[in-house]
Amino acid sequence: MGPRFGGYAPADLLEWAMRIRWAALVALLLFAFGCQPEPNKIQPPKVATKVASLSPSLTEIVTVYGRTDILVGRTASCNYPPYIGKTAVVMSGIKPDYEKVASVKPELVVYDSDILSEADMAKFQELGIPTFGLKANDIDEFERELFRLGSLIGTETRTSDYVDKIEAARALARVQKPQTPPTVAIVLPGSGTEHMVAGTQSFLAKVFAECGARVLGPESAKFEPLNAETLIQQDPDFVFVAGEPALFLQDARFKGLKAIRERHLFGLNPDVALRKGSRLDTLIKNVSNLLTGR
Repeated sequence: MGPRFGGYAPADLLEWAMRIRWAALVALLLFAFGCQPEPNKIQPPKVATKVASLSPSLTEIVTVYGRTDILVGRTASCNYPPYIGKTAVVMSGIKPDYEKVASVKPELVVYDSDILSEADMAKFQELGIPTFGLKANDIDEFERELFRLGSLIGTETRTSDYVDKIEAARALARVQKPQTPPTVAIVLPGSGTEHMVAGTQSFLAKVFAECGARVLGPESAKFEPLNAETLIQQDPDFVFVAGEPALFLQDARFKGLKAIRERHLFGLNPDVALRKGSRLDTLIKNVSNLLTGR
């Protein structure tokens, strides 16, 4: 007979120890899954199913890289994509028609902070309608805000696809970037001699800088009145016109500019150039190709 411990053989002690271990494990599992209070569930953010857009830029994003079925209101200037034409117009001038917006019963109102202020949005807050303002002034911030909007309307995957396109265009622009940055003026043409020029701190100027340009203009985040003498003195390598180049060419003051002599005057689709919308990747590609002669 083998040695015994307190009246128990070693085999008995081993079996007893195993039973204690299993009992402890079962008790632990019961406590973990059945006995303790149910933890608070994290509620996902509410996804808007009805959106009123007070900006052509946001209308593009919501429909092209969002969901075509959720747009219930738009501005009179919204013209892209073409299929949004039947959506109710809730803003025709520089301010929204609050009654019309409320009549379409949106769950989210989206707007461009460059056009409308927080004071303009206060009425919607009084009505209990959430708002989202696009405030980005550079591409990185624009991408972050795209994801924020995507989470509000449940389009994270399509938003990610769009950001991927923007990043691909940026990568190509960096590869194509001219060794010596060409000087560029970005002009919004007017009738006669009333033109505007993009400020160096504007979103559009930063897009051009991403493509390797050195943008000339006032230190501003928006378009400012163009000073003809200053532009002639700066004599940029390129002039890009947001709109029809002929309107700028008709101004005899600029016929001696290097950009015109060397045929470096280009027009851009104003809807693409002036909107922070769904075609930023296209804008980056076009600008980069024009700057490098591709």
